Amino acid sequence: NIIRWGASGLAINGSQLYIIDGSFVAPSGISSAVGGFIAPSPTLTSVSPAAVAAGSPATLITLTGRDFTQSSQVTWNNQNLLIDSVSDTQIVATIPASLLITAVASGVTVTNGPGTGPSGSLGFSVLPNVGANTQISALNLSGQDLAWDSTRNLLYVAVPNSDPVYPNTIAIIDPTSPAIQQTVPAADQPSALSLSDDGQYLYAGFWGQPIVQRFSLPSFSLDLTIPVAAPTGAPAGRQTCSYASDVKAAPGNPQTIAVTYGNINVGLRNCGTVAIFDNATPRPTTALAGRDNFASFAWGADVSTLFAQIGSLAGLTVSPSGATFNGYFNTGSSTLGPRVHFDSTTGLLYSDSGVITDPVAAKQVGSLSAGGLLVTDDALKRIFVLSSTTGMLPSGQGASTYILDIFDLNTHALLNSITLPAVLGYPNQMARWGTNGLVFVTSSNNVSSSPGTLYLLQGSAITGTP
Repeated sequence: NIIRWGASGLAINGSQLYIIDGSFVAPSGISSAVGGFIAPSPTLTSVSPAAVAAGSPATLITLTGRDFTQSSQVTWNNQNLLIDSVSDTQIVATIPASLLITAVASGVTVTNGPGTGPSGSLGFSVLPNVGANTQISALNLSGQDLAWDSTRNLLYVAVPNSDPVYPNTIAIIDPTSPAIQQTVPAADQPSALSLSDDGQYLYAGFWGQPIVQRFSLPSFSLDLTIPVAAPTGAPAGRQTCSYASDVKAAPGNPQTIAVTYGNINVGLRNCGTVAIFDNATPRPTTALAGRDNFASFAWGADVSTLFAQIGSLAGLTVSPSGATFNGYFNTGSSTLGPRVHFDSTTGLLYSDSGVITDPVAAKQVGSLSAGGLLVTDDALKRIFVLSSTTGMLPSGQGASTYILDIFDLNTHALLNSITLPAVLGYPNQMARWGTNGLVFVTSSNNVSSSPGTLYLLQGSAITGTP
């Protein structure tokens, strides 16, 4: 929009507001009684480096974006940083060594002075020492889910629309660099990823659109779009549960997936059924629990069995006609966490809360001393659990302390605990990568609005060998 104002003023409103005053507008050259220039709000697109080790010397960080001015200020962890140089698209600032002594993390923001809003926040972390022969690194990237491609040695991240730089994409990460190799445009609010076990397809589910997208690898071309509207005849109150809350590719069959329905805009977002799709064709029978809804699920040893979880843990039978609910297991706990994991070596189910269930006996057979994000690993014979902790010193503005506990897969004994005192955002998913790597990803925390971050660990602390 554009309007005239005053004696010689124009106001132009687009992505920013521009105020023009003077002879360019009025040939008489008479200035308006009130007029001036409103500086635009800055946009921040990258911070480099995004992290340094605790104990580092004074560090120059380069901020890239647009609409920076000579009045720009850079803030990190409630401290205004010394600016070394500034242009319209780049700022170089110094973080003094006194602020880098111990592990701490916070968002970096830029402001252009009174009357302008701050830029979006990107993280800068001072990373802790996590043990001998072990490294930790961080990338500025929000994520809702992860998938590790062992064929190509790449990580895939479902990036939500809250990410200030790469919203609504799937990011392709080389974890050895670590670096973002590429981002692939996806539908609105990617929230679930599943890689077929032959590495042929990557499936993505979304909170923003009732579809599943299938990408052909390694080209990442969009191979198939699968509508996942709520099944015909869904019970009252569940007709809007038409989004893919979780997606899992079937073992040994890359063109078959299981989908559990949900809706992020209802009180219990995981409110639907479990359906089986062959390519884009749904099988006619869908599984619906009697008293619960399914938040997540895991395939069993083959394509005939699924295990689903939210408040309770249940077994499902999969046949050519679809999925059928078989009943609940006696887990001995009403708190199981958001996800369940099946380990093919032990034949046991591991819930995020730490509850261990034997699906054959249909009852709990053990528990871990910690619960949170959980990953099992057959090759290393390990269970990894990332959990939050309280009562520890602050870790920076918007950062929190987490503990990574490592258990023996067979005995369930605690082998090691690693304190991570400066984690930005809320952890959503964790995965193993490579021979000795672990990764977890966070998204913006609704309480502190801290930026999402991808954390990568690698070394002997993960494998348990020097």
